[in-house]
Amino acid sequence: MKIEKGIEIPKQQGGGKWNKIAIQMEVDDSIFFQGPKENYRCSGAHALRAAMSRLGMKAVTRQVEGGIRVWRVK
Repeated sequence: MKIEKGIEIPKQQGGGKWNKIAIQMEVDDSIFFQGPKENYRCSGAHALRAAMSRLGMKAVTRQVEGGIRVWRVK
């Protein structure tokens, strides 16, 4: 194993799909994700909320009948 110095860290990639969706959302818009609460971390709801946070937006997530809903609140 060789230790190297001065290697630039590449910019982080990812979230493109969810960033595009989040950017299109206006305050009070929401998206419904079907499925049980136990699948939250594997669902698009978690990814969307993370993308909104990265973009400086505020989101609220609630369990609703049949799934999870994510609202943009700021």
